[in-house]
Amino acid sequence: MIYVFGNSHAHFFTDSHPGELGWGLKQNEYFKSYSANFHNPNPKYRHVLAHKFTERFFPYIINAINSVNITTNDYIMFIVGEIDCRWHFPKKIKTQNYDIETFLLEEINQYFFPAFLYLKENGYNVLGWGGHASTTAGHSDDPDNPVYGDCLFRNKISLLWNDLLYNKCKDNGIQFVSIIRNLIDENGLTKMEYMRDYCHLNNTSYPFVIEKCKQLNVI
Repeated sequence: MIYVFGNSHAHFFTDSHPGELGWGLKQNEYFKSYSANFHNPNPKYRHVLAHKFTERFFPYIINAINSVNITTNDYIMFIVGEIDCRWHFPKKIKTQNYDIETFLLEEINQYFFPAFLYLKENGYNVLGWGGHASTTAGHSDDPDNPVYGDCLFRNKISLLWNDLLYNKCKDNGIQFVSIIRNLIDENGLTKMEYMRDYCHLNNTSYPFVIEKCKQLNVI
């Protein structure tokens, strides 16, 4: 079994509704999903999973992990980064003139990847997840549906996040699942037929995940 922890995107793996909190109402032979409600009083960080993940949110995930019997044959996978690559990262990179790779490496090394290492050092099997492509919709300041900049810029960030995280996982003996390049066309734009709304994947992209996981022999 692969236990998937994250925000609403975690429930893609079990076809549970993205609005469900806690364990998804559905599960299948391969995945069980958990969408965290972090009760963070600061709305700036309420839905940010990659940024300062270890510092701010990992304790909630640990509580969820401890609530189930995860065996040595199971895997844990974190589903993070979609909202970051859609809004928080591009906004900060553009407005503060950061080098994209330097910025993303800092996020991964300081605020996110330590959680992987903690679980591995404590005997868990960990899987990396490469995230997914960003909506083709244009910029929106709507707090319920925030989108920063254009799709090409966001997908550039998403792909680099994917590749840097893959390298980090590879260097530390952690297997990595990625379908992001299945979701982007030759022009760098997202294939929206794989999206159920402006940010969540639909189940037509699920076969890509199964194929990748079988290639890695984790299911």
